[in-house]
Amino acid sequence: MAHELERGPNAASHQDGDASVYLGEKSVAKEYQNRGSYANGSIRYDMHEDFLKEFSDAAFRYDRKGPGGAARIEFVIPVGRLDRFNELTLRRVWEPGNG
Repeated sequence: MAHELERGPNAASHQDGDASVYLGEKSVAKEYQNRGSYANGSIRYDMHEDFLKEFSDAAFRYDRKGPGGAARIEFVIPVGRLDRFNELTLRRVWEPGNG
C-alpha cells in the first residue's frame, strides 16, 4: 500500500491474469473494499486532464448502477502503460472504508 501511495501502481504486483490494473470510480471501488484480499479503503487518484485523452481506450462501462441508471466507469490499465499513468497522476490520497 505504501508503494502505491508514494509511486502509484506497481507493475510487478499485477502480472497475473491479463497483467492489468483495474481502477473504478469511487462507487465501484467501494464494492471491493474489505472483500477477500482487498483493503478496507481505496486510493483516490487525482489525474492530469490529459489522462482522459490518452487513456480513453482503457475506459469501459462497469455497469449501469449509477444515479438514474447512468453508466459507472472502470479503467483497465495494462502494466505496460503504468509508467505513463503514474506520470499523469497529480496526487494520491488514501480514503478509508466504512468497516
